[in-house]
Amino acid sequence: MDFLHLYERFDAPIRSILDLKTVETIELSTQSSTIPEVQNFLSLIRFSRASSLDLRIWYNQFIQETQSFESILLNIDSFAPRITRLELSVDENGYTVPGDTRALSFPRLPEVRNLTLSSGSMQLDISFPQDPFLPSIRSLIFDRCKKLELKW
Repeated sequence: MDFLHLYERFDAPIRSILDLKTVETIELSTQSSTIPEVQNFLSLIRFSRASSLDLRIWYNQFIQETQSFESILLNIDSFAPRITRLELSVDENGYTVPGDTRALSFPRLPEVRNLTLSSGSMQLDISFPQDPFLPSIRSLIFDRCKKLELKW
């Protein structure tokens, strides 16, 4: 998402959140982005009527072991509260050590009805909350999940 860097062009702090009410589908890719850049962008924008989110999380050389893009999932309610379709793709940009496992914790996503999870070549260790985290789920698809470890 090239416009992640738009907020850096302003010298004055942005005081209000931009609500893009006509947007129905969001595609967000973290390729070439750092966690603070993504967090800053998502703190400045809201998609109050969007129902679909395609989220592509790319781990790269900027990501430290203790950092995670989980904060995007944890904050879906703040920037896109009506998401019913979530496509989550997690992969790496060739900067990970072979055999390196990344942990990903899912938050409770009560509105999501359709979830597609793709992990590509990444080895993921996914954990889910104990309570029903997808109470509205109708469709669950695992795509290209060669190295996936689930903890239900």
